[in-house]
Formats: sequence, structure tokens, C-alpha cells
Amino acid sequence: MPGAHDLRQPLAAASMQAELLAARLGNDPVARAQLQLLREQLKLLAEGIDKAFGEATPVEPARASATPRGALQGAMVAVVDDDDAVRMGLEAVLADAGAFVVAAAGLDDAHALLRGAERLPDLILTDWRFPGGESGADVIALLRRLAFGRELPAVVLTADLSGTAPAMAGLARAELMRKPVSGAALVARLAAHWRGG
Repeated sequence: MPGAHDLRQPLAAASMQAELLAARLGNDPVARAQLQLLREQLKLLAEGIDKAFGEATPVEPARASATPRGALQGAMVAVVDDDDAVRMGLEAVLADAGAFVVAAAGLDDAHALLRGAERLPDLILTDWRFPGGESGADVIALLRRLAFGRELPAVVLTADLSGTAPAMAGLARAELMRKPVSGAALVARLAAHWRGG
């Protein structure tokens, strides 16, 4: 029987695809209304998963319905997620907020992209679990090492808060956010780190 994490993963991918659509839609009121309905249905599904597994639904801070444009203007964000749909959605959301995004599917990809790069990331956004046993903590450690030990702010996205992720994220000095997460909430957290808050 699938666990909460197994059910949240495709839900996170669907949510990121909705964010990707939002970035591409324009101002068509019918399409925007349909997208809002899709977001509400995805939220209900997430709440249903939480209820079925006896987990508390994270309370998202009040936010505007759209990702704030320019909130990450000038920031370079390293996005590391092995799910193609999630990674593409994250790229679109962050680029729409003004960030320059370097995206990788895992630890080796991130290392290959950033080893010897002229500019290193200002922020890290990573998944928690990767195939082969790697974790978001491994990604954070690698990117901080490439940044000559600089304490790059990091946000870890995970579909599972019941395992070791909270403790390990604390050890990695990273903020933990549970998937699915809205683009606006994610951008707000990254922008707070970018501004040093």
C-alpha cells in the first residue's frame, strides 16, 4: 500500500505543472478561472492525503494568488530535483520571479553544472530524497563546498515530514517545506533568504 510520500510526489508534480501553466497563460480570464479551480482541487487532494494518513496539513501564510514578479531579481538559484515535472515547474516559477536558475536532476548533475562555474548560486532549492540513497543534505553540503564553505541559504522540499527529513534538514541548517507548495509561498521564502531575513 502506498504511503503518504508516494501519494504526495505525483501531487507535487501536478502542482508544479499548474504553476508552469500559470507562468505561460497570460490574461485569459477563462483559462485563469480553470487554473484556479485546478489549484483548489489539488489543495483538496493534499488535505485528503493528510487526513487519510493522520497528518496535519501545513498552514500556508496568507499570500497573493500570483507569484510576485521580480522578488528574486538578480538571484541565482540552484534547483535540484529528480522529478522532471517538478523541476521544470520550479524553474518556471523562479524565472518568473526574476531568478537565474541552474537546474539539475541530482547530485552528480549539480556537481557537473557548477564545478568551475564563473558564478555560484546564491540560494539552494533541493528535494530531500534522491535515487541511490542521496539526500538534500548531500546536495547542500556539495554546493556549500563548491562555494568555498559559504553558508548558502537552503530550502528543502519534501513530500514526507514524518521521517528523518526534519532532523537532517536542521543539521544541514536548511528550511524545510512540504510538497506540494504554491509558487508564491516558495518565492516568498526564497526572497526572504535572498534579502537575508
